[in-house]
Parts: sequence; structure tokens; C-alpha cells
Amino acid sequence: MYQDAQGVLYVHEESTSPAEPEKTTVWPWVVAGAVVVAGTALWMSQSPTRSENPVKPKKPSRLLLEAANPDTPWKRLEALAKHKDPEVRRAVLQNPALCPVDDQGNVDIDLLYHLAGEFPDETAEAPAFVLHAFYGDPTPMLRVIQRIVYRTKDPERVRSTLSLFGQLDPLIRNSAANNQMTPPEILRELAEEWPEEVAKNSNAPPDLLRELVEEWPGWVALNPNAPHDVLRELAKEWPQTVAYNPNTHPDVLRNLLQHQDGWVREEAKKNLSRRGLL
Repeated sequence: MYQDAQGVLYVHEESTSPAEPEKTTVWPWVVAGAVVVAGTALWMSQSPTRSENPVKPKKPSRLLLEAANPDTPWKRLEALAKHKDPEVRRAVLQNPALCPVDDQGNVDIDLLYHLAGEFPDETAEAPAFVLHAFYGDPTPMLRVIQRIVYRTKDPERVRSTLSLFGQLDPLIRNSAANNQMTPPEILRELAEEWPEEVAKNSNAPPDLLRELVEEWPGWVALNPNAPHDVLRELAKEWPQTVAYNPNTHPDVLRNLLQHQDGWVREEAKKNLSRRGLL
């Protein structure tokens, strides 16, 4: 018995008879000009023959192939998209039949939208998404695009997706304003349209927060990028929020330890304690 690099356990049975190679199963299909091929690997061995019997395989390859197979029935595909194994759920994104189109031309995006919440970057590169978003009318994909922009942890993904689709729907821009990975220079542009969301965004640059503080003081008081002098001033009207802010200067927190409100004192104490200053 041995364990391979993927964590699969095997039982070895030695014999002297030559092994016959297993048949290879391959499913080819074409999506938007790209050929995608899925299949099993050809098993090869040398004499003496070693037959390998996996014990409790870690990754269910059969399910992965089934998830990506365009001939898999829709109900089954729906079940695989909610499978407990994340690799199986991710494999569904490789299925070109993920977004069926009915007789009226309506595109079903339910499964794609569901998976975009967990795998935003993989969704952005999924064959079904690329086919509809880039090679046809992207309108049916707008909700999916919103979720990609909102969920991705890749700043460049935010930048490129906004560049391609940002003008199609204000909610796509709203999603970018809420994403903590959105680059600061893009947040500057979005602040004119979505100032409240940008004021909440922990990636907003300090000078931009200084501009937003008059209209959105409560959110700026909570933002860890808020400048020290701004937080010092906000402590007069928003003491509990400033007491919680991880960027509040220790001197301000020590002053808040004397505040009449017990909650403010408690938050200031916790803040100083978290930094090892108490």
C-alpha cells in the first residue's frame, strides 16, 4: 500500500502476467472556437505487473468527468453543483451546457450565478460564461458579472471586468465599490457615483476618505484607512465607532477610556488590549 501526491491510497498486487492497457474514454466538444477534451488517462505498467486498487480515493474522478460532460442531464448537473466536494462543484463550471437556452432565447444562469458566489474567478473563465458574455448579448450575464466583481479577490479581475462591462449596469460598478480588493484609483472614480460604498471600503485611500467625511462621517469613522487627525475629530460625535477603529491613535483611545459612556470605554479598552498597549 502506498499514498500518492494527491493523497490517494493504493493496494499493490504483484503478478508476472503482462497487463492489458485500459480503454481510454474521451469526450470532445467545441465552445466558441476552443476545443475542450476530457477523458481518463491511459494506465501503463511494466513487468512485473502491478495492479493498483485505490482505497477511498480523495478526488472522485468519475464525478469530475460527469460534472464537465455536456451530456449530463440537467437535474444531475444541478445536484453536482451542490455536491459536498468543492472540486466537483468547480468542475461543473467547465461544462459548456451550464447555461441552456430555451425556445424563446432565454438563457438560464441560475447554476452559473450560484457557483459565481464561491468561484468568481473560475466563473469568469468558464466556457458558458465566455460564450454568452463575449460572443453574444451579455445582458443575460449581468447578474453573474455583478457577483464576479463583488466576490473576486483579484484586483486585476475587478479592473478588467469593469473596463469590459462596467458601463452596462450601474450595479456592476456598485459591486466594485463594495469590493475590498478594488484598486484605490478605481475607487476614486466610483466615489462620485457610489460615495457611501466607497466610504465603507477599507481600500479607499486616506485622502479620499478625508473628502468623504463630511457627507459620510459614520462610515469614515469605522474605516481603518481614515487618517489619525480625522478620527481624532470624529471622536467627538462618533466616539464608540472611533473607539473600535483599529487605526485610531492610542492617545485618542486613552482619552476615550474616560468617556461617560460605558460602551465607549469598553471598546477603547478592547482596542488598546488588541494592540498590546494595555
